[in-house]
Amino acid sequence: MHARSEWWGVLAGLCLAAATLFPGAARAAEPAAPAACDLNRHVAGAITLKGRKWAYERQLGMLPLKDAKGNAVACLSYVAYSAGKEGSRPVTFFFNGGPGSSGLFLQLGSFGPLRVGAEASHLVAGAPYDVAANPLTLLDVTDLVFVDPVGTGFSHPMGEKKNADFWQVDQDAASSADFVTAYLAMAHRWNAPLYLFGESYGTTRVSITSRILTERGVFLNGLIFMSTILDYGERLPGVDLTNAGYLPSYAAIAWFHHKSGYQDRPLDDVMAQAQDFAAGPYMRALWQGKDLDVASQQGVAEQLSRYLGLSVGDIMDHGLKIDVATFRSALLKSEGLSIGRYDARATAAMSHVTPDLPVFDPANENVRAPLTAIWNRQLDLDFGYAGTRPYVVYDNTISSAWDWRHKARGRARPLETAVTGDDLAEAMTRNPGMQVVFLNGLYDLATPFSLTLHDIRHLDISLERMRQIGFCRYPAGHMMYFDMPALQKISGDLHAFYAHEEPCPWPGR
Repeated sequence: MHARSEWWGVLAGLCLAAATLFPGAARAAEPAAPAACDLNRHVAGAITLKGRKWAYERQLGMLPLKDAKGNAVACLSYVAYSAGKEGSRPVTFFFNGGPGSSGLFLQLGSFGPLRVGAEASHLVAGAPYDVAANPLTLLDVTDLVFVDPVGTGFSHPMGEKKNADFWQVDQDAASSADFVTAYLAMAHRWNAPLYLFGESYGTTRVSITSRILTERGVFLNGLIFMSTILDYGERLPGVDLTNAGYLPSYAAIAWFHHKSGYQDRPLDDVMAQAQDFAAGPYMRALWQGKDLDVASQQGVAEQLSRYLGLSVGDIMDHGLKIDVATFRSALLKSEGLSIGRYDARATAAMSHVTPDLPVFDPANENVRAPLTAIWNRQLDLDFGYAGTRPYVVYDNTISSAWDWRHKARGRARPLETAVTGDDLAEAMTRNPGMQVVFLNGLYDLATPFSLTLHDIRHLDISLERMRQIGFCRYPAGHMMYFDMPALQKISGDLHAFYAHEEPCPWPGR
């Protein structure tokens, strides 16, 4: 794969590698839809949290989405966990990324009452896999609804609609908003506190969905962003901001693998120093391009070498710009290893055929098989599902077929790629009481934390409103819930968030 392809891989699929629950079965681009949208299975469960027993209902369901004439245009599947019938109990809707990912990774990996035993940074050898009660669940503070966008899970278009009608930035967000209101009506939860949770491309989806719901008069109590990308234009090849934005993540990863020139310093100090260098001398050097004299190039390359753990010569050969594919393959090349993209702590043997390019993402492989096996088993034994339609965990063809254009606020023509900060800003301005928190992994090479910080700082909101945003960082990767120490901290921070406390104050830098 050419390095440019790695960049477009960021644009085309920011969350997970391709996987379906029936990987041996061929799947047509437009599978035949069932005649009805009526899957509705319920399973009772219970979990003890801090000495209190919580009885809950787990529902595998489908909801039809209808157009203005009342015709069903899509059928969305979901898994919901409900504890009690209290109308005032919060409801949180979870959206994963890709685009092309179902809600499964979040459902069985993060904050549901059941969790698969898997870690992104460590390989699980093989079945049998573990699934157990999750003491870090959010079920004690909110009901949970994990949503499958069209083309994932069991979700599919209906009537004359095709997948392509939903595989576009704005229509996807509109259908997400339609699902939220359809679920509230079906479950009689219109007066419940409402939260949206987005991961990876799900943060793009949630930014627009929050604006749409606000325009419809559905005010949200809070938004939770995990592994955020609000501006896909920043990920295009050759963008100076991209190179500067990745530097603090590169520095953290080099430090973790003992390749940093600042190994004797605390990680927080190294990242802060790298961030200052990225925003100052490094950006000025990139700005000058070929006008930068050789002596200055050498000086910048030497400083980059200390942060990145790469040789000065390699950095000079790449024109001071180290893309993700190069960094993944170069950092541990002397040891015959490449590092992961979703969690750069994970490693895999380097290919001898293409030693300068990473072959696959080990962090992804470490969690895919356990999820596939456990969910397949639960569909069969817990829900009694015997249908012929496969549950699509992830379809990587969706991102390549995606229409990335977005009709942004105040623009006559759509933007050619998704830039959604204005959508989020509008929702926050119109709904000033809405809480917002961002969760970021230090070792994530898909959505680096420094670019998230940059996007937040450039939201079209007041300085006071910006400083009400929570910004949390964890020593984890992209799917940070597949890291038990990080999940423990995240669960505590989100419990504080739902209690209207401030888990992670706005950073001073």
